[in-house]
Amino acid sequence: MNRFLPIAAALTLAAAIPGLAQAQDSSHALTGPWWKPSDVYGSLGYTGINQGSPSGAHIGAITGRVDARYGKYFGIEGELSGGVSSDHTRSGLDSKLTSQYAAYAVGYLPVLPNADLFARVGYGESNMKFKGLGGYSDTSESFNYGAGGQYFFTGHDGIRAEYTRQDAAGNLAPSADTVSVSYVRRF
Repeated sequence: MNRFLPIAAALTLAAAIPGLAQAQDSSHALTGPWWKPSDVYGSLGYTGINQGSPSGAHIGAITGRVDARYGKYFGIEGELSGGVSSDHTRSGLDSKLTSQYAAYAVGYLPVLPNADLFARVGYGESNMKFKGLGGYSDTSESFNYGAGGQYFFTGHDGIRAEYTRQDAAGNLAPSADTVSVSYVRRF
């Protein structure tokens, strides 16, 4: 877990800079100190994961997120996923995601009063289990980046769709392309 300390510190620092700049914008002024988010929301949904070489497996996960937004254009989010389906790899093993977690810096582009486009970049870790011929487990770290959109159909309820690329750093677990659809609740 010590490897996540520098990431958490960098995200906290990055959150402070836009918050201070946004404090002067009267249309989206922060309601308190710069470290307090202007919006907080959570989401829960399904993520389809398409693993690249050498695996080639298509697996699924349930993903939960907590997002803190600072003004109109910047936020941070934490993500946690648990695998719900497995698939055969090209080598004949069954591949399943045990758990995945990540932290992101998020940039928002408001396109309507209740709709945003966003891009995100972050760091994550995936824990995989492979069964067959003895089986084994693997943990891989990844640099993640992606884009998507969210739409709030009421003041508190919305939907979110996104694409994220997970570029794995070494180990046996492959890089992956993910597509996620989620229900979002603004608090």
